[in-house]
Amino acid sequence: MSVCSDVPDSESRGKLLGEVAGFLVTLGYAMAAHGTKHKNAHTVAIGVAIQIAGDLSRGVHKLIENGNYYAAVALSRQLLEATQLIKYFQAVPERGVFWLNATDSDMRSARDFKPAALRQATQASDSMYSTHCALGGHPRSMARLVLPGSPWRGRDDVVTLPRADGTTVQADLRSLILTDALQHVYETVLATIKGLTWMRCRY
Repeated sequence: MSVCSDVPDSESRGKLLGEVAGFLVTLGYAMAAHGTKHKNAHTVAIGVAIQIAGDLSRGVHKLIENGNYYAAVALSRQLLEATQLIKYFQAVPERGVFWLNATDSDMRSARDFKPAALRQATQASDSMYSTHCALGGHPRSMARLVLPGSPWRGRDDVVTLPRADGTTVQADLRSLILTDALQHVYETVLATIKGLTWMRCRY
């Protein structure tokens, strides 16, 4: 059995997640304000979606810091969806404008905003989304893996995971969930940079 215990790295990941979350919130706000000033609803829509992603990232960070891993995984699923919105609005600008002004009734009837349709339109991973649904997106029994009292929540939240070769590896649950969140935030940042590039070319 090999052991993977990296408290300093876990602290660095947590700090990075918090800083990137703040960056997204601030940048999204600025982008929405810029779009409002120039009467560009498409830019406003992308800015608001980036703000949402940033606020979700900030929430994930706080929940992980407090050991609320189930709630953190649930919010991470919403972060996936917010990132898909950012990408979709870049690809199909008029749908961003629709979303910005849509009523609840409009959204219910908009087939392209259904989770599966958004994943297909943005080439997002079905399996990643499904895993988040199982662990934190819906109240499912698999959630007990990240809840207090589970075998995964032992002393110091060190989990023992099986490997394909029959051996096991130990890892810190907090580090695993932080790494997962950072992977999603990385996708958000890439989509945000693409949005900024689009905005720079337009103005």
